[in-house]
Amino acid sequence: MSWLIATLTSDRDLLLSGLSLAISVALCPLALVMFFRAMASRGRPRLAWLLAAAAAFGTGIWGLALLSHVLFTSHVLFPSATKLADAPSLLGLSLVEAVTGALGAFSLWSRSRGQPSFVMLGGAMVALSVVAMHYTGLAAHPSPLPPAGAGHGLDLPGVLPIVIVLVGVALLILFLGAIVTLVDVRFVLRRAEEAQRLRQLADAAFEGLLIHRDGIILDVNTSLTTIVGLPREALIGGHVLDFVALSSHALIRERLATKPSRIDEFEIILPDGTRRVAEVLSRSILHGGRPATAAAIRDISERKQAAARIEHLARHDPLTGLPNRVKFLALLKDSLARADEAAGFVGLLVLDIDRFKFVNGLYGHDIGDALLRAVARRLVALVREDTNDQGQVARLGGDEFAIALPPGRQAGTAATMAEKLQAALAAPFEISGQSVQISARIGIAFAPQHGETVTALMNSADTALFWAKRDERARIRIFEPAMESELQVRRRMERDLRLAVQNHTFKVHYQPIYAVDGRTLIGFEALLRWFQKDLGWTAPSRFIPLAEESGMIGPLGRLVLETACAEAADWPEALHVAVNLSPMQFQTDDLVAIVTETLARTKLAPERLELELTEGVLIDDAERARAQLVALKALGVRLVLDDFGTGYSSLSYLGRFPFDKLKIDRSFVSRLADDAGAAAIVRAISALAHSLGLAVTAEGVETAAQLDLLRAAQCTELQGFLLGRPMIASAAARLIRQQRKTTSSAA
Repeated sequence: MSWLIATLTSDRDLLLSGLSLAISVALCPLALVMFFRAMASRGRPRLAWLLAAAAAFGTGIWGLALLSHVLFTSHVLFPSATKLADAPSLLGLSLVEAVTGALGAFSLWSRSRGQPSFVMLGGAMVALSVVAMHYTGLAAHPSPLPPAGAGHGLDLPGVLPIVIVLVGVALLILFLGAIVTLVDVRFVLRRAEEAQRLRQLADAAFEGLLIHRDGIILDVNTSLTTIVGLPREALIGGHVLDFVALSSHALIRERLATKPSRIDEFEIILPDGTRRVAEVLSRSILHGGRPATAAAIRDISERKQAAARIEHLARHDPLTGLPNRVKFLALLKDSLARADEAAGFVGLLVLDIDRFKFVNGLYGHDIGDALLRAVARRLVALVREDTNDQGQVARLGGDEFAIALPPGRQAGTAATMAEKLQAALAAPFEISGQSVQISARIGIAFAPQHGETVTALMNSADTALFWAKRDERARIRIFEPAMESELQVRRRMERDLRLAVQNHTFKVHYQPIYAVDGRTLIGFEALLRWFQKDLGWTAPSRFIPLAEESGMIGPLGRLVLETACAEAADWPEALHVAVNLSPMQFQTDDLVAIVTETLARTKLAPERLELELTEGVLIDDAERARAQLVALKALGVRLVLDDFGTGYSSLSYLGRFPFDKLKIDRSFVSRLADDAGAAAIVRAISALAHSLGLAVTAEGVETAAQLDLLRAAQCTELQGFLLGRPMIASAAARLIRQQRKTTSSAA
């Protein structure tokens, strides 16, 4: 025991012992650091870290064993330790044994995953390697025991090479291990920063991102948790089908099996049962050194809803929600195909609401829109009830609706349906406190009798509706071939009308207007006339509506205005000229400019021009009409409300619009002698006009009895065949000269 104490207390022994012990012990923590780095790595980096850890650990153990040999065998076994250096192969073998044992143990521990058997087996390998290392190290000392009484102490010159080798190897391993560890730590920190940056970038993405392996979720970003309504902890480790709706399971299973790169849509179901539509795009990646799949999931519920709304609006009327013309034609096409297969017929009804423009103008657009919605509801309710929810109702535009009856075999059902529709629409509508009453005109066509295609059938129904709107007695018309023939005549007239406008073949005639005495000429009304070589004179009641419908009323109106103003400019200043304006002319923005330019060009004083308009102008667009009438009044032109009392006259018109005269329609004048009601109306209109400071003209005077009654009613102006028929400009000029002569003679 004294030799051990002497050895450990010897300065040089203590120095060498401490140095060797410190270096050897330092290698063990380094080995642990390297082992933990191996545990955090995969593939080749793990193997490299395991080798480095085993080298550091084995060298540390080997150094401690070698130190014990140096310290003790040099005193106990033989005083001259130089013999130890004579067996370098055995020393190297002992080092290999230590490192190999450590490598085996670390490999087992890295794969143990907490299993005790692997841990214990790794510990046994370390123990066996230490025993083998010691056994091999002892074999490197063949010398016998030293003689009794031999001196103790470490033979420094003999031991120094061994110590130098030990220290050098240990320092080298320690230095290289420390450098590599520091570099790796910096690399790990950088990778952690990069991972954090990528995590933040992934969490900032609008799309949901997830990584899965065979459907098992490995990682997700924040957006995905928002999309599926589950926290990250609940998702990681679960299966992708956990948040997929059952209807999309087959699709997702196919994606998991085939891993296509196309974009697919699927349904997500949230914990509260809400469903969302999403699209997914995936691709294969490496995650942790192993194959995995990265998927980008985007919530497209709002986009799908917006697309559905756009599709709905493209094929449905936004006001009533009914199918529009585009969708209705597609539905009608399907009905025709089914009818053809069943050898049946399809009934098509097209209807137009009477008085809708009046309601719109009288009560406002809000009431008009509400009326259309109410009409749509009645139509749908009746058709569903009568056709067992198989009929189709659509709004074609404006106040026009269409109904396609389901394929059947009895044509009478369409006529019966039309009568039911008329009766249903005739019942008053209560809208915003207003009771509104309307009626409908209906055109009917059948397939295949009146058309085998959608276009042909629609044309036939439209033709029937056209004649229903023109026929005051029959509000329901079924298409007949003769209708098409008449329509062809109408189309030819429209063509001739266009040519007449281009060639200026229209003539302006003038009907005289007298004072109430029936003798004093005060002006003329300009009336348009059309003479056709093959047809003769065409009544204005035939071509004026056609001109309005075809858009040619504008050129015709300018022709009459220009001609009348130019003729009147040569008349005596006391005479005025009256020109009729169509409601269609008020729908343009250039009416005031046209009148201004015409007066300037013809040099007619504005106060000598009277512009006559009907109530339709005021009903169609009251605000636009009022603005234009105020502007015309500012020019000095006189304004006349024509056909007063025949339409849906509102007394508010007289207060809101700057009229100068009311014109009593010929329908009242013709019944004066026989109808007390008509006489009362004429007197009331005249009294109303006088109270408002307006002049009153009665037109259609044809008998002396009518003349006397109109004088008694205090009308201020008279016009009619009794007093003078429409005449050409030259005849009007002769009448003016004759009137002047008569006046001069009387004077």
